[in-house]
Amino acid sequence: MAAEALFSRIADDLRRQIVTGELAPGERLPTEHDLAARYSTTRATVRKALAVLRSEGRIDSSQGSGSYIKRRAPILMQSTGAVRRSRRRSGAPNFNAEMTARGLEARQELLRVDTITAAPEIAAQLGLDEDTEVIVGRLMFTVEG
Repeated sequence: MAAEALFSRIADDLRRQIVTGELAPGERLPTEHDLAARYSTTRATVRKALAVLRSEGRIDSSQGSGSYIKRRAPILMQSTGAVRRSRRRSGAPNFNAEMTARGLEARQELLRVDTITAAPEIAAQLGLDEDTEVIVGRLMFTVEG
């Protein structure tokens, strides 16, 4: 398995904290200097990681103010059996069909596929040994760009 660039690992860690709610919407991220110290790297590497999160729409940044977790309106899916069956007839993935039914333009993009060692909690959920390699796909779902 190829070594992942440090800025990608930093972005992955911060993304995980955003997704799990450890970093709440509207919360200010630590400064570039503090993040560089936390990850034992340079501010340039931290800037690359933050640029990834900005491009994904997860954070906003402004010079002199810092970077903040974006506030997002929740997108709730109607995933009852009847709704899923009716959406399946469209031929589009359920997410896309649901958003189209709401008059919104939705898109899914496969960002990458990696083989990694399963995190302990994932290995437990899948009934695997902790050192088992798994395939992870990273998708980006967007609504209205």
